[in-house]
Amino acid sequence: MNLYHMGIYADKDLYNWFTDEYPLYCSQKLDIGKSCIRFKKVNDIPFDLIGQIVQKMTPIQWIETYEEAFLKKNKQFILRSNSDRFVFQMLLFSNLV
Repeated sequence: MNLYHMGIYADKDLYNWFTDEYPLYCSQKLDIGKSCIRFKKVNDIPFDLIGQIVQKMTPIQWIETYEEAFLKKNKQFILRSNSDRFVFQMLLFSNLV
């Protein structure tokens, strides 16, 4: 089973926090890529830790991080207002449901 969290790819502090906390919640070796966290068994998933990492970065924070880090060259795609961000957030969540 895999979990993808782009925040750990884009935010080094969040990545460091997660890698430091992981051994406190799980005895299995951490198997992590740039944004992918892999688990061999469902029983190995540290759900409490996953809940914490999901709460550490809101969709708005992710959008701002993405814009700052990845869209500097493509400024025409930057979401300029909170209403634009809200629409993007709703589109993002509608694709997840």
